[in-house]
Amino acid sequence: MDWSKTQTIFIVIFFVLNVALYNLYRERTEGTEGLDVIADKSIELRLKEDEITVEQLPNIKEGDLYISGKPHTFMLHEVADIPNQNFYVEEDGHTLVSSLTQPVKLDNVSTESLKSFVEQYVYKGEEYMLWQIDEDEEQAIFFQKTSERPIYYDEYAMLTVEWNKEQLVRSYTMTMLSEMEPFEHQAPLVEPIAIIEKLYLQKLLEPKDHIVDVNIGYTFMSELSQREVFVATWEIRVENDSLKTEESFFVNAVDGTILTVPAKDEEDEKEED
Repeated sequence: MDWSKTQTIFIVIFFVLNVALYNLYRERTEGTEGLDVIADKSIELRLKEDEITVEQLPNIKEGDLYISGKPHTFMLHEVADIPNQNFYVEEDGHTLVSSLTQPVKLDNVSTESLKSFVEQYVYKGEEYMLWQIDEDEEQAIFFQKTSERPIYYDEYAMLTVEWNKEQLVRSYTMTMLSEMEPFEHQAPLVEPIAIIEKLYLQKLLEPKDHIVDVNIGYTFMSELSQREVFVATWEIRVENDSLKTEESFFVNAVDGTILTVPAKDEEDEKEED
């Protein structure tokens, strides 16, 4: 095999990819002028009039705009040294299932107990962060993270932990991305207040809403050469006590596009259809 020729081909591919992403970035940033924060603070006044409150916003102005990763193919030898668990890899090679030989009892179904279980028993559990606890379904969903930022709702970057009525964890199922790397470092992001303004102007925020959390992560954008490409994404989590609602909005942090990121149960329904 001509390794020099192969290396040259890879260099050309990544150069073309970087050029394409840069052009995409230029096109999108040229369309973000309408997202600039209004200097007269009219958005703050409008929020105040509608009794919409906002917790302190994160001071994140730059970040990796795009990252990529490869769906990990699990091998049983990777987990051979983990005691008290039986593993098998599903046919696709990308899903690892663990069955605990001795079920682990949770002290209670809480953020702390589930994080502790994952850190202690799950293969590379430190690479996942808790997203949702569903006590009715008796399961918790974790997202894989990169640079302490979650990858939202990607089928190749999720962990599901299940328990029974006695709060005994008997199994977990996981997928993983590997070879994670950024395409562009520390470039400007659309600021959170501009994102909140856009949600407000599109009437996605209700009077008396409370924006409880604003986080930065990544969502799937495209697939290229057996790798997945992700774009930086703001998550805006909103609660409304009077309406008894809780919702997360996902917004492209590069161009301000509001994204449709389906929850797990919605994905399952689509697969069944």
